Amino acid sequence: MSKDKLVPSVFGKMTYETSNDGNEKLGNLTDNLRICGLVVVLIATFIPFEYLDDLISAGVLFLFSLTDVCLLTIRYKSPSHSFLGDDAMTDDEVSYSLMSANKTLSVGNLIALMNIFSLASGLSFAYCNSAALRYFFSGTFALLTIFVTSHMARSCEQSESTHYALEGDGYGTGKKRFRTPLVPYLPAFGIFLNSFMMAHIHWVGLIMLLGYLSLGVVGYAYISARRDSTRNGEVESESMKTVELS
Repeated sequence: MSKDKLVPSVFGKMTYETSNDGNEKLGNLTDNLRICGLVVVLIATFIPFEYLDDLISAGVLFLFSLTDVCLLTIRYKSPSHSFLGDDAMTDDEVSYSLMSANKTLSVGNLIALMNIFSLASGLSFAYCNSAALRYFFSGTFALLTIFVTSHMARSCEQSESTHYALEGDGYGTGKKRFRTPLVPYLPAFGIFLNSFMMAHIHWVGLIMLLGYLSLGVVGYAYISARRDSTRNGEVESESMKTVELS
């Protein structure tokens, strides 16, 4: 990540030492380890373990759900992505059909609804005081999750590129590779369980997770913006030099 300039260069700085035989140099990310170790020590010192435990649990469940989301994103594509249109249709009609399909049947929208309904089911089960309301709302949102999953299986086409592993050059079809079975039902079930358990974590842990993710997003956005501005400046300077030479 440091080589790609996604994080400061100090995290990728190598410290070399000569081995006992005097021939080989051993590298270590010394500055990286010091910074990360200091951050971990400060967090463990000043944050109570009960909240830290909730943060770690929420983070692990979130990452598991993110893995399931990535599987669905790779496996399925929106109907608009495979829509080729009709010869008799005008460009405006084709564009309208594409926008309508992308808006109503987008894989991203279906995955978002899947996560929202799963989390709502867990929150209903965790915080409804009445047993009847608890089971009613929890079951209703669970059924909505099943409906969204079934709609994805019926309406969204699977990507053919996931059937085969590419050759070393990235172009050949290669051999058939392992594919996760029972998709989208298996990852949807994982999303439901993870969201359901996240709803039972203390709200302080969830707020800490949200702050942690927000900090990461803002940090990456800032670093990426600086990287783009630096790259644009280098491109402009090279273009000026080319113009001057010509």
